[in-house]
Amino acid sequence: MLKNLIFALVITLGVSSCGVPADDPGAVAKEFFIRLGQLNFNGAAELATEKSKPMILMMGSFLSSADEEQKKEMEEQKKVAAANPPKVVDTKIDGNTATVTLAIQEENQGVQLEKVDGKWKVNFNKNM
Repeated sequence: MLKNLIFALVITLGVSSCGVPADDPGAVAKEFFIRLGQLNFNGAAELATEKSKPMILMMGSFLSSADEEQKKEMEEQKKVAAANPPKVVDTKIDGNTATVTLAIQEENQGVQLEKVDGKWKVNFNKNM
């Protein structure tokens, strides 16, 4: 059982850490929300600006203090997110900033990104 869990974790980390075209703001925004939907806050933080990382990692720290009912609800949310991955609706690039509109569970969500060292990073804030 432990071997299966470790194998699944390695596969998940391997798949989620590669294949995101850092020069495509739509792909970065989509992957960011996929990782959030998987409750992979460390993975989402990798795709965020330095200013955004503390808030994302703080969200992850709440998982460790969640009670059983909250954890069950989060697992259900993961299933919903997995069944309804985000879709890029529109991308607007203006120099080193971009706005990506994603369809997330039938609702459009605007995402702001910044180009940092040649890579697009999500500028995540509490209003998202």
